[in-house]
Amino acid sequence: MTEIRARDLGIPFDGTTGPHNAITDVAGVRVGHRTLIEGDSVRTGVTAVLPHGGNTFLEDDRGAVNRQAQRRTQS
Repeated sequence: MTEIRARDLGIPFDGTTGPHNAITDVAGVRVGHRTLIEGDSVRTGVTAVLPHGGNTFLEDDRGAVNRQAQRRTQS
């Protein structure tokens, strides 16, 4: 199966792709995943993207903000 990429559809992006054309090409970004398979009926998993090598609990590195949650913390 051939994957269709956004660039193949004419959607423009700045810059060039990395050697793997993947998020892991970005310096400092780490990605991990875990898949659980049990019997014939359970197929589940999780993916974690760590945006940098620092402490993600102490450093503010939000890529998106829930405005309601932000207002509650500022009150």
